[in-house]
Amino acid sequence: MGTRRPVFMDAMEELIILDLPGWDQSSGIRREIEFFESRDRRVSLWSEASAEFVAPESSPVR
Repeated sequence: MGTRRPVFMDAMEELIILDLPGWDQSSGIRREIEFFESRDRRVSLWSEASAEFVAPESSPVR
């Protein structure tokens, strides 16, 4: 019996990995990376992509 992936992975355009200690030793994360790369979808580490999600200082936080 094969491993089933969550349906949401088919809908996602990008995978952002929280690069916490040990992330690079996780077989589950490795499978997710392979899934996204095989579909030419972006794979990023949070430490590299987090700046893309910072709100401008002039934006009020609600």
